[in-house]
Amino acid sequence: MRSWQLSSILARRHQVDVFALRTPEQQEAKEAKEAREAKEATLPYASFEVFDIPSANPPKFSPQWAMLRLRSLRHPAAPFFRADAQRRLVRLAAEKKPDLIVWGMSWMLPYAAALPHIPGIVDEQNYDPLITARMAEGRTGVDAVKWKAYYEITARAERRNLRRVRGIAACSEQDAAIFRREAPHADVQVVPNGVDAEAFRAAGIGQRAAVIMTGSFNYAPNADGARRLALAVWPRVRDEVPDAELRLVGLHGERELADLRGLPGVTVVGTVPDIGPELAGARVAVAPITAGGGTRLKILEAMAAERPVVSTTIGAEGIAATDGRELMLRDGDAEFAAAVVQLLRDDALAERMGRAGRALVTRKYAWTASADALESLILRVARSPMPAAQC
Repeated sequence: MRSWQLSSILARRHQVDVFALRTPEQQEAKEAKEAREAKEATLPYASFEVFDIPSANPPKFSPQWAMLRLRSLRHPAAPFFRADAQRRLVRLAAEKKPDLIVWGMSWMLPYAAALPHIPGIVDEQNYDPLITARMAEGRTGVDAVKWKAYYEITARAERRNLRRVRGIAACSEQDAAIFRREAPHADVQVVPNGVDAEAFRAAGIGQRAAVIMTGSFNYAPNADGARRLALAVWPRVRDEVPDAELRLVGLHGERELADLRGLPGVTVVGTVPDIGPELAGARVAVAPITAGGGTRLKILEAMAAERPVVSTTIGAEGIAATDGRELMLRDGDAEFAAAVVQLLRDDALAERMGRAGRALVTRKYAWTASADALESLILRVARSPMPAAQC
């Protein structure tokens, strides 16, 4: 969503060509493919090319799986680097002659090694080593060893990759401070996440006792948060509000959260074509995140839909919201459940908090303002002389 919003706004101001990777899991059924192709025909880009790569999730213990495990010891995003994709990108760059390349997250920066003569910036939606360090907290045994090793891999890869760019777009001031420390050579600009407030407008508070968590559930912090919510928080909510329903809505939820199906009052909705109707039908939105970085689009979208939000402190990082006014910040399981129950029972509070949240995002989190910040970084980097080592 961030990449689409920022690139499409900038495409109205500059010539923007997009090169995207797609795995077999993302290849749609015939009807969805036809709808996507019709939409692509109306995209604002000068050109738009999709390059199919093999599955990022090959069968366990297959030769492809073993090779990816070995490659992942050097870089955590090994499934997304392909030599044939890099060759195509190099040919595309020779044809388009771009003034600058914006890399979508550091996972794509291994491709930059073949294009050192073109200035680059990376749009960092979070800082991966921070995510893995937080995921390691409180774990024991083999699980702790695994996450500590993954932290070392991501930290080394991030430092190596950041040397390949001259600019970094960070989602929040907290992330920007990390990038200024880890990449002192780079021009770092805060480019906040935003929301299309009109696309998420909802009328009044939801009447059903429905609580929603949205997100991509193949992202470990979201999956962990959903399990904590369903197993530790939700039984406490149901003790107080027996007809309450928890809806887990988002990409790959049907696969990653299959073990939560059948729990009392829990519905694993999974992937949907449009999150708007799900938000409109909910009474409360939650972000029970205890790891991760950047800022949460799920919170901004819920606020735009006038849904009161209960979040952990980490879940709301980078969002200029005040506890008790635009959202509730609760970190303990019992406290989190109590806040959800309060919002399910108190119509006036839910409505007041929903209005305050929408006022905040319409005032501070328009995508156009974020695109302006990214554009200023692009222009600074594109106009500055190349370092001698890269000329």
